[in-house]
Amino acid sequence: MQGNPAENVEMKSIEELMPYDRNPKVHPATQVDQLKESIKQWGWTVPILVDENNMVLAGHGRLYAAGELGMEQVPCIVAKGWSENQKKAYVIADNKLAENGSWDVGLYYAELKSLAQQEFDLSLMGVDINLEDMSFTPDYNPITSFGDVTEDDMN
Repeated sequence: MQGNPAENVEMKSIEELMPYDRNPKVHPATQVDQLKESIKQWGWTVPILVDENNMVLAGHGRLYAAGELGMEQVPCIVAKGWSENQKKAYVIADNKLAENGSWDVGLYYAELKSLAQQEFDLSLMGVDINLEDMSFTPDYNPITSFGDVTEDDMN
């Protein structure tokens, strides 16, 4: 097993970072705009992962958002000693593994509803839906350990 890249976070100039030119994940302007708003709301929460030559392995969208926000430096972690195949594979794994998760739809709806009732801007989370238009079957026994989803959350 390789060392843990996340043990050391360092600030790097965005000018020295090079996006991986074979990154199969697409970052449309709408997503970059959402990432910019997220950074404005919560600050920088996840460092960019780069190799020892400052090639971006994860965090391309955040890098693009930082550039559009006029940021000069961003937090990075460096993957040291990775083979070229490990780097290529990680570029895909970083995105694909997140896609392989699923939502507890009832709990998701309940949390969105709670935030909307407090007039929190759901678009800051990349959510662009009308809650009344959501179609789902309520699950009063969610797969998460959170057990407080009730019928009131669904109405």
